[in-house]
Amino acid sequence: MSTTFESVNTLVGSPFVALTEHGPVELVLVEATERARGHLPEQFRTPFTLLFHGPDAPRLSQATYTLSHPQLGSVQ
Repeated sequence: MSTTFESVNTLVGSPFVALTEHGPVELVLVEATERARGHLPEQFRTPFTLLFHGPDAPRLSQATYTLSHPQLGSVQ
């Protein structure tokens, strides 16, 4: 299953767990923003960005993390 804007937009305000090299870190999804499709072919999903807030430590670098959420399951 592909993660879509519609599947995550309703989860704003809810906690996710990121699996990191420091162990699991709880993050809260604070914003989901749908982006312009531009010239993207129809077979591709609409792009979106997610903004999470987390604890001051550990600081997570920009990377790809596995995130888990009770409704969404595990996604990267």
